[in-house]
Parts: sequence; C-alpha cells; structure tokens
Amino acid sequence: MGIAVYLLTPNVQSSRPKVPSSCFAGVEAFDASLVGNSRGIDAVVDYVRRIGAQALATISDAHCLWFARNRARFQDVCKLLVPPIECLELVESKTRQIHLAREVGLKVLPTYEIRRLDDVEAIESDHYPICLRPAVPDAIVPPFKLRLARSRDELRHLLQDIKSFDDCILAQPFHPVPNMVVHCTSREGGELMTVDTFLVDRKFEGLALRIRRMNAPESLEEKLRKFSANLGLCGAYHYDFLFLPHCSEPYYLEVNVRFGGTTDKVIWLGVDEPANTLKAYGLASPAVPRRFSAGARAVVNKRFTLKHIWTMLRRGPNPWDYPQESRWRAVLRSLADLAMAKDSIADYQDLRGTFAFHVQGFRP
Repeated sequence: MGIAVYLLTPNVQSSRPKVPSSCFAGVEAFDASLVGNSRGIDAVVDYVRRIGAQALATISDAHCLWFARNRARFQDVCKLLVPPIECLELVESKTRQIHLAREVGLKVLPTYEIRRLDDVEAIESDHYPICLRPAVPDAIVPPFKLRLARSRDELRHLLQDIKSFDDCILAQPFHPVPNMVVHCTSREGGELMTVDTFLVDRKFEGLALRIRRMNAPESLEEKLRKFSANLGLCGAYHYDFLFLPHCSEPYYLEVNVRFGGTTDKVIWLGVDEPANTLKAYGLASPAVPRRFSAGARAVVNKRFTLKHIWTMLRRGPNPWDYPQESRWRAVLRSLADLAMAKDSIADYQDLRGTFAFHVQGFRP
C-alpha cells in the first residue's frame, strides 16, 4: 500500500533483532521491563519520532490499555490506533461484556459467577460439564485461561487450588461445537463499516485450526451494530460465538478489540483488517490495497496444522478440540488441509517472512 511499517518489540534476546519479513522497513527491540510504565511510553514516543511514524498500533490487550491510558502523551506525535480507555475498560471484564450482550438481545449461555467455594451449589446439575474462564485476565492466582469441570466434585477440587480471587470465575455449560467468528470495523464516531462472518469448523486446543466463510444469521448484524455503538468500539475487532447447529442464533462468548488469531486467515478470505483499520481512523493510503483471495477454499495456518498432526499422533484429541473424533481421523483431516487448504502465512510476495515463520524454533 506504499506504507513503511516498523516493528518495535519487547522480550527479544538481541537488541538488534533480525528483520523477519520483507514487509518491514525496520525492526527494533526495547527493554521489556519498561512495558506498563512512564519510561516505556517515553521510549515508544522517542522511537515513533525517530522513524517519523504517523500511526501506532499494537496486537496486545495489555498494550492497548497501556497506550489508551497514556493517549495524551501521543498527542501531536502520531495517530493512536486504539479505542478509548472507557471502551477498553468495559471490554476487559467478560462479566460486563455478557451483561451488554444480553441488553442488545444476543443469546448467552447460562452463566454463573464463582467467587468462593459455596457458589458451586448454585450450578444446576444438568449444566455439567462446565467451562471455566476468569472474568478478568490475571485476576485469579494461579492464573489460567480455560478449565473444564465434568462434575460438582471436580469443580470443588479445581477451586481448592485457587489461592486468591481478584474477580470472579465465569462458569458456563461446555458444548463441543464449532465457533463462529465475526470480524468488524467501526469508525471513530461509532459507525459500523464492515461485518464479515466465518465458521471455525476445526479447532485445536481451543484455537481456530481451519476457517471458512459463512452467511451470518438474520438480525445478528443489527444486534452487533448496537453492541459496538454501546461499547464505543472503533478500528478492527472480532466477536467470538459458539455455533450450535440446532439453534437459530449463535451464543455470545466475547469480543476482542485488536487483531487476533484469525486475522492472518481472514485476509485471504477478503477481510484486510490492517487496511480497514487505517480507513476507520481516517487515514488514507497512498495506494489501493492489494487484493487477497483464497477462492472458495478453507484457510489454515499450516505450521499450526503440522503441530496438530504431531500432537494427535502422541495423545489424541482433548476436550477443546473439534470435532471430537479418533486421532487417526483427525490426522487424515489435517493431512488433507495441508494439501488442499490455503496457508494463511505463505505469500510469494514475502518469501523471507514465509520462510522465517515456518522454520522458527523448528523442533518436534
């Protein structure tokens, strides 16, 4: 698009990291201990000024909050491609997300808030097995992202290992079904620009293994329009739903206000989130965005697919995998995806990036 892109990255071994892609005009590391404090903002602002950047984006929830809380520091320096702090603080809590989703009419699974061991008694027996998620990241010690409890006794056992609750744990019935991901873009004023819907018809360890386009259920777009406006969402973001085939509408899980784990896949299905983000924030590009297309094929990350094959040969599926099938059927499906599906990373216009990604840390 005629735009020079620079990468500023913490947590690297070398102070002069290698440029991992021909798409980057430059790459630089900075001290990871500065993330989250005022000196870190100074370091970011200095780098932005040094390279003459006009816009700044990030792919981390924590960094989004950090930058949004220091928005005034970027005034007259560059355009911060991050939603307002009020929006991010609302989104940070999955409890508040669920309340807002219900208000606009989105379907939500039965949800229980667990703050102490006694709350287990309120969960109906026919809602087991249940999926456990912290309402706020890192609010539970020891931290976790997902847990599964098949019975009340198993849930009590899991909770006994929790040392402290800074917020609640959300418990919802567990369903081994596909996910539906809806990628959206909104302008700074709240106007919804784009809505694109995808079916995650294969999952591995709870993450999208393969996606393909699908038609959104009727009335969903209008509900998402209200939800996005109520939250003040802007830029690129995506909703995650559980797609129960026998239900007329999907069940809301969460919204992620950043690029995410399916951004690399949806670009080949016609959703250029980086280009959409620039447009949403009123930034014109010097050139027409490149057209990406995988045709009617599904899209996978083939490195992740190889990991799936290796894991299936060792242990077979776990509860977070979909579909639930024998290890050999799962391996055969992934072999077919290696041969037939579009790889989300491989790109003849960036052979350096393709090679660097697929061979990084290469070992079983």
